[in-house]
Amino acid sequence: MTITGQLQVAIFWVALSFTLIGCTEGLEPAGSGSDEAQIAADNVAMATCPAAISTPEMEQCYGGLVRKAEQRRAKYLALAIERHDYMPSLATQITESDAAFQVYREMECDSVLDSFGGSGTIRGVARQWCVIDLTDARTLTIWDNWLQYADSTPPDLPKPEPHLK
Repeated sequence: MTITGQLQVAIFWVALSFTLIGCTEGLEPAGSGSDEAQIAADNVAMATCPAAISTPEMEQCYGGLVRKAEQRRAKYLALAIERHDYMPSLATQITESDAAFQVYREMECDSVLDSFGGSGTIRGVARQWCVIDLTDARTLTIWDNWLQYADSTPPDLPKPEPHLK
């Protein structure tokens, strides 16, 4: 591995360790609703996150955050489509733009995975980190474009905060 490659890996490990310290921040406790069991399972999985040392523990932590980010994106998307269903062509465009996002996210995060080479266990965690970041960005875009009003009316859902800080 080149010096540049070694430096990139070292920087990633430092950033990852700082992120792992706070990876349970922002998780809500399980509440009522159809997602209660999933949220409770995620919270149990997240309980070991601050102590995540091994790659499997990190994958479990980030896997929980991937699920939470994706669930929130789906919730915001569904409300955006519902809010604009009076204009079927717009609702279709919102749906199609999200499908395009999902293709982009897979390609981008697969590239991140590939950038770590064909072996190495941390590359899966790097891919999960990419998925979380892009999913959070997409959710914010949905909120910005479709769930706010031009006047002082409060937004339909709160502004989404990133899962990774």
